[in-house]
Amino acid sequence: MKKILFVLGGLDFGGIEVSLLGVCKYLKRKGNFYPVVLNISGHGNMNKNFREEKIELINLKNNNERTLSCHRLDTSLTLRRMIKDIHPSIIHTMTFPANYHTRLATLGINIPVITHIQSAKIEKNGIRIKSLFMFYTMP
Repeated sequence: MKKILFVLGGLDFGGIEVSLLGVCKYLKRKGNFYPVVLNISGHGNMNKNFREEKIELINLKNNNERTLSCHRLDTSLTLRRMIKDIHPSIIHTMTFPANYHTRLATLGINIPVITHIQSAKIEKNGIRIKSLFMFYTMP
């Protein structure tokens, strides 16, 4: 059975989180892939939903209080150690913080990364905009 690591910045109640819960339940039922969800911030109302469905959930906040913030560079280093421990076949990122931290964390590690970001959040500084995009990179 192959592991798929899903990385998010948080598990607040929203479209991405609800979709991910459905995908994880489906993968568990089919039995071909083992889903692992990694919540960078450790925050979110949906943590309990994943636990209730017995989907493996890792919160970086629980592992290292110093790196629970999505804007700290050392979060990428902690994530890198977690990725090496989990040893997934593929990684799927689903939020902006998850994407940039995972991309940094997987440099030099031979694991394919798929990115799917859907955000209704509009940033005032113009760096992030309302978006929906996907891309895939092979190491």
